Amino acid sequence: NGSTHGTSIIINGGNITSTGSTAIYHPQAGVMEINGGSITGGLTGVEIRAGEVTVAAGIITGLGTPTNVEPNGNGTTSTGAGIAIAQHTTELPINLTITGGEINGYSAIYESNVEDNPSESIDLVTLSIDGGEYNAINGGIVSVYSEDCKEFITNGTFSHSVKDYVASSLNYELISDMYSYHSTIGDALDAAQPGDTIEFIGTLPEDIIDTNTVKYIDGNNVTTFEVPDGTEIELPTPDSRSGYRFAGWRDTQGN
Repeated sequence: NGSTHGTSIIINGGNITSTGSTAIYHPQAGVMEINGGSITGGLTGVEIRAGEVTVAAGIITGLGTPTNVEPNGNGTTSTGAGIAIAQHTTELPINLTITGGEINGYSAIYESNVEDNPSESIDLVTLSIDGGEYNAINGGIVSVYSEDCKEFITNGTFSHSVKDYVASSLNYELISDMYSYHSTIGDALDAAQPGDTIEFIGTLPEDIIDTNTVKYIDGNNVTTFEVPDGTEIELPTPDSRSGYRFAGWRDTQGN
């Protein structure tokens, strides 16, 4: 339990299931790669308390409800998370990198300083999310939570907003069936579908943010987006519709 180090674990497929606890508990200074398979825990899918973990593919699910953490110097601390990150009393570094896969839990990702470790130790905890799908399930409303890390999300899709954790270069939140984040309004519009909402989440004052609405003449499939005042926007070409010919967009003045 956090005393045998130097491990190397590679998971490429198969099923790992724990009906009453955590499917994978990783307290040691080792390396674990998850490249596929299905990992399901009755409480939490994977709990990381030390080491370097990468997730490139696969499905990780924690079935516990709700999300809860309790200090524990000799075992797991977290329930209700797809992946829980909770630095051990050993205060060893944690590096979690996710580039793909599907993470599910009452909280899909949950990082906490459950042991109240000092800041110099918690600074050794780093998170990077650059892809993947994150779902809060069983009534949960948190796709990603981190007590200690900021600006670690650069890509991915999320069942709930994670704008508090995205990189500062991502200025637009696209709200569709899932949430996603984009650097430019053009990128957000390219990814948007009719009926979606785009919000500017950058750092400009609210009084220079314009709200725009794009809709068909019949009023259906409204798309709303926010941009800084003066932003040039190339409106999307709508999907074809039987019996109609797209003639172009008009503003509220008919121009």
